[in-house]
Order: sequence, then C-alpha cells, then structure tokens
Amino acid sequence: MLVMLNPMDFIVTNISIYFKKVKLMSQAVAQSLFDALNANERIAPVRTQLPDGDLTAAYQTQTAFNQMRLDAGQRLVGRKSGFTKHKFGAKAQGS
Repeated sequence: MLVMLNPMDFIVTNISIYFKKVKLMSQAVAQSLFDALNANERIAPVRTQLPDGDLTAAYQTQTAFNQMRLDAGQRLVGRKSGFTKHKFGAKAQGS
C-alpha cells in the first residue's frame, strides 16, 4: 500500500528536528562557555563550535549562556548599544 505524505508534514518535521538539534548544540556550547568562565580557562572560539552563519544557533547560545549566569546569581547590568548607521557612529565619536 502506497501512502502519500503531505509535503508540509515533511517540512514541519525537518524544521522541528533542526530546532531541537540547534537547541541541544547551543546548550552544550553555552555550558562550555559557562564552565570556562567559572574555571578561568580558555576555550575554542564559539564561531568554531557552531555552524557557519547560523544566527539561530548563535542567539540561542547567547540566551542559554546569559540564563546560566542569571541562575548562578549574577545580575544583568547595562545594555548593548551598537551603531548601525554611519551618522550615529560619527556622532558618538564626536565627529
């Protein structure tokens, strides 16, 4: 008996598998970062531990690492500010 699969089911299943793999990988990298921080040790750059150009993995790693630090009793202080437009960067540098 030949069963026809819905192509969307295949896509959704593969996407679901991808996100589970990314989550596990990101948690492992975040744990290695956290352990290295606490042991005052160096580790390989994160970019070598994640797939090239995978922003989802990078952001999930950052989120997991930050959560580990918060769970350990550290506080979130300050904020990240970046300059994406040249006029803002020049203004901040006093030009």
